[in-house]
Amino acid sequence: MPAGEVKVEEIKGDKDIDLYAGQITISSAHEWNYRSVNASVTIGQVSARVYGADKGGFFRSFTKKTTDGEYRLHAHVMTGEIDLVGRKARAEGARQPN
Repeated sequence: MPAGEVKVEEIKGDKDIDLYAGQITISSAHEWNYRSVNASVTIGQVSARVYGADKGGFFRSFTKKTTDGEYRLHAHVMTGEIDLVGRKARAEGARQPN
C-alpha cells in the first residue's frame, strides 16, 4: 500500500505487510505465537510493546526468532510507525497451561 493506516486485529497466521508512508498496527488479545518477527522502518518508530522493545529514528528494526512459534510476521514502513500491541509474548520454551 502506498500510504495510510493498516490495522490488523485478532488474525492468526503469517503476515507480510509493507507500507510506504503511514502506520501499521498489529494487535491481538491472544498470545503472539510467532517463530519469526521482523518489524522495520526506514524513518520512524517501531514499538513492539509485546516484546518490551521501543525504537525510533533512522533505519530502526526489531527482530525476534523463537523455536516454538507457529507463524511468521514481517512488517515494514518506509516513513512512519509500526505498533505491535496486545498481551505480552510468552518466553521461548514456556509451556502452555492445559
